[in-house]
Amino acid sequence: EALYEATRGNRFFGLNSPVAGARNSNPLPSGPADFQLYSLATPNGQKVGILLEELGIDYDAWVCNIGKGNQFSAGFVGLNPNSKIPAAVERSSGIRLFESGSIALYLADKFKRFIPSEAGSRAECINWVMWQMAGQGPMSGNFGHFMVYAPDLSLIHISEPTRLLSISYAVFCLKKKKCTLSKLTSDRSNYDWTVCESKMV
Repeated sequence: EALYEATRGNRFFGLNSPVAGARNSNPLPSGPADFQLYSLATPNGQKVGILLEELGIDYDAWVCNIGKGNQFSAGFVGLNPNSKIPAAVERSSGIRLFESGSIALYLADKFKRFIPSEAGSRAECINWVMWQMAGQGPMSGNFGHFMVYAPDLSLIHISEPTRLLSISYAVFCLKKKKCTLSKLTSDRSNYDWTVCESKMV
């Protein structure tokens, strides 16, 4: 707790906490569509909205303002106990979804689009979705945060995002001879962070 107290004065002080869970009893808004999305226009937050548009399915999108702590409402925590965007619910099935890669894979599987059915190609696609979720996204996010809010960056905050960007460039650009967004879920998962990261480094 002393560590969190040391951040007093930081613009995120009111959001930081050593304990997870709801901080208010506010419910989530809901519209008429079966699929309800709660997100924000961040690299992770945009992935699902882009996919939903490409799928052409009906959905309601709601802004979850993480700067104001909307992610700590009881309604949001009920969808995602980790209080991170994006999160969604499919009302007809009662299925809750969180983590952009998980939502993307669920939608791709459900609608049988943007993910290969052949085992080897499917595994390769999922490899790159997981690579983005475990490496590119978190490290690029840390880089962006520390670059803006804690400019005394350590070497890891600079070198690792740069290394990951070189992988993304080699795999998604050079291998295909052009930097384009393909229809595969793996490419879609990496696209937003690759664009964002390339502007930062």
